[in-house]
Amino acid sequence: MFVEVVLSPAAQSTLDALIRALRALPWMTWERHDAEQLHPHMTVAEGTRDRFREVWDFYRGRERRVPGAFDNITILRKRGEADGMDLWEVHRSFRLEGRLGG
Repeated sequence: MFVEVVLSPAAQSTLDALIRALRALPWMTWERHDAEQLHPHMTVAEGTRDRFREVWDFYRGRERRVPGAFDNITILRKRGEADGMDLWEVHRSFRLEGRLGG
């Protein structure tokens, strides 16, 4: 289950600059949901496959707006798959100077 993330202009600018920098790396590979097609989100629940419909129905219509801050960039590395889902681990995190509201 995912939460939509609406980036502030400053956060969007930082993300755009990061993508431009990464595009300059000749060894970097890109998949269909990367770069300009990246959909910022937060994962709020995993492992709910058996109860997905129940959880989805519970949260439908309960939209909430929660302010947040873009204060780090974390690079994940795929470590495998289980039950048809990709498994990821943190490769490295970078704290950003200041906080970019979201």
